[in-house]
Amino acid sequence: MIKDHLQLPEPNNGLVFYCTNSNEFDIRVIPNIGGTINFLNVNEAYKQPSRTTMQYICVNGNQWFTLGSNR
Repeated sequence: MIKDHLQLPEPNNGLVFYCTNSNEFDIRVIPNIGGTINFLNVNEAYKQPSRTTMQYICVNGNQWFTLGSNR
């Protein structure tokens, strides 16, 4: 089954989550309710490009930042 989205795990300060998207298409990475990724709006999905591996780092309760590789 191919999915086009992924929900981040329950946030915890300092948590690092790796996501590899080996698909031919971008996927949507969704924060938990009330969460943000980078500087997007609350609850807004981050579009992770195809064929990339990204690190999602929880810096406080519901704030995630990304580090990753480009195609």
